[in-house]
Amino acid sequence: MDKIKKRLYISFLIMILVLTGCTNTSGDNESDDQAGALASADEEADDNVPEEGTTASECDWSEVEFNGISFWVPSEWELDDSLGEDILLYEDTISPDFVRFKYKVDTDISKEQREDPALFEDAIMAYDYIWIGAIRGEAVMLGSRLCYKVFGTYYQDKIAYQGHIYYIPVGDYGIVEAMFMHAKEVDDPSDGSCLEMMISSLKTDDSSLPEDSKDLGMTDLGNLPVTLVNDEGFVIRANSVTGDVVNISIINKSDEERRVSLEDLSINGYMVDGEFDYEEDGYDLSGKSCSVEAGKEINAELTASDLDAYGITDIGRVGIKFRCLDSDYDEFFDSDYILFNADPGYDEDDYASYKLPDVMVYEDENVIIYYEGITDNSAYFSIKNLQNEIVGVSGSKVSLDGEFCESSSLAGAYPGTIDRMQIKKVQVSPGMQMVISFSISLNNSHYSTDNCSVNL
Repeated sequence: MDKIKKRLYISFLIMILVLTGCTNTSGDNESDDQAGALASADEEADDNVPEEGTTASECDWSEVEFNGISFWVPSEWELDDSLGEDILLYEDTISPDFVRFKYKVDTDISKEQREDPALFEDAIMAYDYIWIGAIRGEAVMLGSRLCYKVFGTYYQDKIAYQGHIYYIPVGDYGIVEAMFMHAKEVDDPSDGSCLEMMISSLKTDDSSLPEDSKDLGMTDLGNLPVTLVNDEGFVIRANSVTGDVVNISIINKSDEERRVSLEDLSINGYMVDGEFDYEEDGYDLSGKSCSVEAGKEINAELTASDLDAYGITDIGRVGIKFRCLDSDYDEFFDSDYILFNADPGYDEDDYASYKLPDVMVYEDENVIIYYEGITDNSAYFSIKNLQNEIVGVSGSKVSLDGEFCESSSLAGAYPGTIDRMQIKKVQVSPGMQMVISFSISLNNSHYSTDNCSVNL
């Protein structure tokens, strides 16, 4: 089964999913034809009893619990648990068939989105869960729990896998990706009955929910120096601060190239646009991500381009979030939002370099939104988070002097932080009147405000 294992390490970028079917009747019929022996989890199963004469009826079965779900697996299938505690892989010992379960924490998908079919589908599509080539799947019920199902054909090493993939929300923040892969066009294909049995047995299991699916994903490490990431031989350390720069070292002890991307950065309680500055092969490089060759270490500086907007000259406290990828661009580590002090005696008031604007546009128990002003013909708003969880804000239904405008905007503020939001694609000038509604997202809710009028 080494060839199957090898496939799993090859980038999902070369996967192709040919999807059919949506939520209408004709789409369901087409996808049933394509699915062949594989049954979907939303269909009724006869008490998970395999059909007589099938391979499944000849197997011994045991129940497996994994991060908020449970399923049945044949004892004849081999478990590969070498991929980390958040991934389970079971392989058929007779055919190339396999199943793979991957768990991750995703605080961007709110409780409301997890409970509404249309909103959950939009979130799964928006946050790039679906593989390259995917067009669409459908939201279905897994018992009493909503999930999103994708089905199609997966090509790897010239083998066509007929696949069902389920995205299952677990707990408040967790998502389980459950992949069921059937190699149909091979010399000795299975009858698919074991995969059918596993799919029909799939259900949610709150007793196995991991703790990180139930918390915010924030860690306070105290004072510098601190180790920010230490996972699978990949280490990131924050060593010191020089002026408005955080000095870090990135060490790759593994035997393959690793990449780290900077997802979020705050300085002194203000969300900023950060990047890495580092040297590689004699060249000065900068960007949102950087790669480190196997067995190498690099020293980098974390900088931010918009410190001046907040009047920041000295760094007292830092909040940061990383995402780490292997050589196949598969994520192997998604960090918490990590806080640490550059100043051991950090006091928020001592580093309050930004005065909130006087014009308050909207306020509730979660957030306060201020109109900041015009910079380079763009309107800016300031978002103050009042909650102990992440708050996302975007502008919608924007009009200027009564005329509707296409626009885009997004801000995300962690607890205790302030973020600036630019209304993009809209050219403004003083004296105009803007009408705007705000969409506000928390982990437990998603809602829109009434229209707010702003004199620019």
